[in-house]
Amino acid sequence: MQSFQPTPGLWLDLPTLVQRCNTTTYARALEIYRTQCVLDLRIEPLKDVWLLTGEVQGTARHPYTVSVEVKRSPDGRVLDWDSDCSCPVGYQCKHGVALMIKAAYKGQHILGQTTQPPSFKPLTEKELAAQRQKDLAKRQAEAQLEAEKQVTRWLDDLAHAAPAEPTTSVTRPEPGARHEQFLYLLSINAPTGPNPTLTLET
Repeated sequence: MQSFQPTPGLWLDLPTLVQRCNTTTYARALEIYRTQCVLDLRIEPLKDVWLLTGEVQGTARHPYTVSVEVKRSPDGRVLDWDSDCSCPVGYQCKHGVALMIKAAYKGQHILGQTTQPPSFKPLTEKELAAQRQKDLAKRQAEAQLEAEKQVTRWLDDLAHAAPAEPTTSVTRPEPGARHEQFLYLLSINAPTGPNPTLTLET
């Protein structure tokens, strides 16, 4: 097993951050950082985690207020993170990841020699296994949320594609008349396999 080699000069190890967030979210967060939209960053110890706070300019007129609690190992690995943001997504968003990317590059300069909270304790094997299960559950919840959003978009598209009801006159339906309606069938193919597929039939 190859030993972990931290990236010199970085306060947070970016590869371990990539492992704990959606790849699309990370790519967008990296673009936010590169375009200097992370306006400010503050770092302080909070029990056994670090609290990152700052403002990130998004698509809205005013910057978003972002806070991130990140658990960091002594060698810089990202063990866990949780964020809140004033953007529409609200949590675990690209603005929180952008704040952590800036902390990776600026953390040592901001903190000097202070590299870990006073109460930090290395995780045991049992705690690491529990952490991995928690990370897996978090990724599955994020994937489910994204799937639900996709289904909502599909249903909205179908609703807009449906012919509009006539509005020129109102008539009472005849007895026994049938009304056309959409019938949706949502199913998951191979739900326990490595690549489950969401299918929507109309």
